Amino acid sequence: MSAAAEAADLEAAIRAAGTPERAVSERAYLKIGLEFTGTAVPAARAVVRAWRRDHPGLTRDLLTGVAAALWARPVFDCRMAALLLLADQRAAAPGRPARAADRGGRPAGGAAAADSGTWALVDSLAADVMGSMVERYPELIREAVKPLPPAQREALLAACRACPGGRGAADTT
Repeated sequence: MSAAAEAADLEAAIRAAGTPERAVSERAYLKIGLEFTGTAVPAARAVVRAWRRDHPGLTRDLLTGVAAALWARPVFDCRMAALLLLADQRAAAPGRPARAADRGGRPAGGAAAADSGTWALVDSLAADVMGSMVERYPELIREAVKPLPPAQREALLAACRACPGGRGAADTT
């Protein structure tokens, strides 16, 4: 099955787990132009875990393709699911993480932070996705933050679980 079809299946499951009331509440709280399905994070995690269980031979290419397809949707909960998939990339695809880039060639972390539209996605991106990759590959942080404006750059660096060698954000430039 293609990454787009897999992403569509995941989106359907995420939508089924949501409620209209929660969608209205989340949209009012975050005040961004994305659609909301009203899916709680624990429910989204369960959907992603079930999908992962159903794909025991998951390749890095399919994982990153599905995550990119989910991120491309203008749906907050799909973007959160993409981050949940990428955060657990280590378990499914051992070895060096895939280098995904946006149309402008920016690394996926910087591109996603730049167009996320909300702290709620940037926080997960920084701590869960980039943080886990930086723990293993400290050089990635330099690539990920290059395209960001200074305030976003510092926020991303400060939120990472691990800075290379325990140094502060200023030492990663």
